[in-house]
Amino acid sequence: GTTNPRARALAQDWQMHYPEPARRLAAALDFYRSSRFSYTWEPPLLGENNVDEFLFQSQQGFCEHFAGSFVFLMRAAGVPARVVIGYQGGEYNSDQNYLLVHQSDAHAWAEVWLDDKGWVRVDPTATVSPDRVRRGADAVLREQQGFLGGSPLSLRRFAWATKLRMFVDNINYAWARWVVNYDSESQYRVLLGMLGKIDMQRILLAMAGFVALPLLLVALWAIRPSLRSASTPADRYYIKACQRLARQYKVARRQGETPLQYLQRVREFAPDAAGWLAEVTELYTRCQYRSDGDEQALQDLRRLQRSKIRSSPLSL
Repeated sequence: GTTNPRARALAQDWQMHYPEPARRLAAALDFYRSSRFSYTWEPPLLGENNVDEFLFQSQQGFCEHFAGSFVFLMRAAGVPARVVIGYQGGEYNSDQNYLLVHQSDAHAWAEVWLDDKGWVRVDPTATVSPDRVRRGADAVLREQQGFLGGSPLSLRRFAWATKLRMFVDNINYAWARWVVNYDSESQYRVLLGMLGKIDMQRILLAMAGFVALPLLLVALWAIRPSLRSASTPADRYYIKACQRLARQYKVARRQGETPLQYLQRVREFAPDAAGWLAEVTELYTRCQYRSDGDEQALQDLRRLQRSKIRSSPLSL
């Protein structure tokens, strides 16, 4: 070819002096190692003879420049070679135990064919900038002026921004795992983890438990409606007292019935409990209707509603 004559001449010189392909490979790596190359994401523009300009003039570029120029030299030297594109590095998410790979982690390297070994991986970028491979592109390039410029990705420099990104990515990961990719195999693994062994008996027991639990919660909520509406401790103690009396003597307080009205019905249908309820009612009235409150009456009401229902001479 007529393009990149200096690179072709260098490669042909290696071919002439080193009959073994492995020696030509070593000569190419020595060339990159001994030259003054630098790794950057902002290299100068290259012209028609881009390989020559990169190797002998600018000597600035990123992994694609190094891998592409290396493959050019190897092919010109008679050694089969190809560029390989992939990713190198990433951010480890310790919360969910996975690696988060960004576009900035994209990497290019080369493979050469040696008759006794087959395709051999060669990374000229690692020869020029070992930190790029060891620490990753971000760690190296964030030290350069203007890294990511005004891009939102520049927030990756800050620890608080990294934590926020990880939190958001956790949500995306959970959505992808449990909604988008939740297939029959995932369902089977979840059931196996919960039941230990999957058979019809255990599945039926699990289904019964899933149905019974919400029904139990609804039932518990339904049987204590009056306590939910109680707004003061005195209300709660009085309601509990009425519920105890209703369970023991089968005289329940009616909806909308005042304490005095309820006491009159208890005197009629459960006279043995009337004295105890009269004392409860008197304490409750003192707690509710005295403007300055009555802490002692509240404590007495609390103790009385827990005590055994007994006859008392006190009445209203």
